[in-house]
Amino acid sequence: MTPSAHALGSVLAAGPGFQAPGLEAFYPPPIFTFSIGSLDFAITRITVALWFATLALIAFLVATVRRPQIVPGKLQFLGESGYSLVRDGIARDVVGPRGLPFAPFLASLFFFILANNLLSIVPIINISPMSKFAFPLVLALICYVMYIWVGIREQGLWPYLKGILFLPGVPVFMYILVTPIEILQNFIVRPFTLAVSYIGWKL
Repeated sequence: MTPSAHALGSVLAAGPGFQAPGLEAFYPPPIFTFSIGSLDFAITRITVALWFATLALIAFLVATVRRPQIVPGKLQFLGESGYSLVRDGIARDVVGPRGLPFAPFLASLFFFILANNLLSIVPIINISPMSKFAFPLVLALICYVMYIWVGIREQGLWPYLKGILFLPGVPVFMYILVTPIEILQNFIVRPFTLAVSYIGWKL
C-alpha cells in the first residue's frame, strides 16, 4: 500500500469525515450584546469580520496614496489599477461621461465589497459579511437614495417623476397598466434587485 493510500485510509477510519457547514454558519452566537435605549445590539463573528475588512481596506487605501510616485510601487499600482478599472469600465463606459464624478463613490463601493468577499477565503473567518442579506441591502439603499437624488437634482422633482410615471411614446390609455408597474419597479422593487446584484458580486 502506498503512503498516500495509507494516509487516506487513516483519515476515513478516524471518523465520518468532513462536515459541510449548514445554515447555522450565517447565524453565529453573539460575542457580546449591549443595549442603547430600547434597541438591542449583538456583536457576532460576522460583525467583527466586517470591522476587520473595513479597517484593512482603510489601511490599504491610505498606504496606496501616502507617498505617490510617478513610477508607482506595488501598493500604489494596485490602488490605481482598481480605481482605473472602476472609472473606465463602469463610470465612463456604463454610466457615460457624466458618470465620471461618481467614480470615487463607485470605487469605494467596489473595494469595500471586494475586501469583504476576500474574507471568505481567510482562515478562521471563512465567511463574507456580504453573505448576510442585511449588508448588501444597506448598500443597495444607499445607491437607491443617491440614484433618486441625482435624478431629482438634474431634472427637477416633477419632470423626474413625470418621466418615470408617464413614459413618453406610451398611449394614454396604457398608463393605467404601465404607471403602476413603473412605480413598483422604480420605487419598491429596485432596492431588493440591487441587493441581489451585490450578492451576485459575491458569488
